Amino acid sequence: MSISKVAPGFREHVVEVATESITPQKQISAASRKSSLYKQIAASLQHVGLIEPLVVFPRKAGDYLLEPVS
Repeated sequence: MSISKVAPGFREHVVEVATESITPQKQISAASRKSSLYKQIAASLQHVGLIEPLVVFPRKAGDYLLEPVS
C-alpha cells in the first residue's frame, strides 16, 4: 500500500486582509438588514467580535473572494 501526499488547499499561516479588499459572494438585501436575526448577529459581532477567521480566496493582488459558510 503506497501513501500519497495531498497538497494543502490553504495557506498554513494567517494573512491579514483589509476589509475593503474582500468581495462577498452575494449582497445582503435591505429587507434582510432590517430583520431581527441580522440585527442580533450585528450586535453580537460588535459586542463579542468575530470568533472564527473568514476564509477568502485570492483572485488577484489586493482582491479576495469571501468563501461561503458551509
